[in-house]
Amino acid sequence: MESLVITVQEAAKILNQGHTKIHNSLQQGKVPFGYATKMENQWSYTISRAKLYDFLGIKYIATLEGLEIIEAPKELTDSMSANE
Repeated sequence: MESLVITVQEAAKILNQGHTKIHNSLQQGKVPFGYATKMENQWSYTISRAKLYDFLGIKYIATLEGLEIIEAPKELTDSMSANE
């Protein structure tokens, strides 16, 4: 099972984007799947795997252990497997 919260690095890989773009989008509140919080001079990032999957059209089952993908768009699964 996959955890409910993911790192910026994992989100960048799934979205096929750079870390900086993910950081900036979260800081500016431009994406619906997470947020950034600034404490003193340090940024902290929270990304919901479920909201990211909803954003991308990935169907999943939520369980107590995490999420299990049941169906993803072909173009997304192709790009995800190319990144591995």
